[in-house]
Amino acid sequence: MKPQMVSLDFFKTVFEQNITVLLNWDALSHSRAQARVNVKLLTSREELENLYTPWHLNAQQQEVGYDGTTDAPLKISQVQTSLSSLNPKRQKAITELAQSFSQYTKAVEFYVPLYKFSESQYFVLDANHKLSALYMSAVPFKIIAFVVEAPATTDILQDLENLI
Repeated sequence: MKPQMVSLDFFKTVFEQNITVLLNWDALSHSRAQARVNVKLLTSREELENLYTPWHLNAQQQEVGYDGTTDAPLKISQVQTSLSSLNPKRQKAITELAQSFSQYTKAVEFYVPLYKFSESQYFVLDANHKLSALYMSAVPFKIIAFVVEAPATTDILQDLENLI
């Protein structure tokens, strides 16, 4: 299936209230000439495993903010092995979602906003708990990904600080 495009305005309308990472909407709008949003379908675990979350661990394996470490954030594939290092509320939410997903008799379906910051690297802008739980539960899924392709700069997405 060939990726479809949507406008940046449509993306903002759909996701502005949900995205809690440090996305600078004004800077993204100013990069409009260089920005586009593709919509694509994700159906394999391999497509999820290297998506970056906004969650960081320090050298002591404790969760810290992006500015509390120079290490890259966790990838979706690393969340399960690092779950006990994440804050208890996050652990609980991910575990409960994974248990819920494992009860599904059909493919799990939802949409997710991503930020493409290099040829094959993506940062998850929202739905990190769901994606982590989905990866852990190993159930079939169909994820509709809205992929922002814009300059890889911390002016637009501050969370990229330890990735670029």
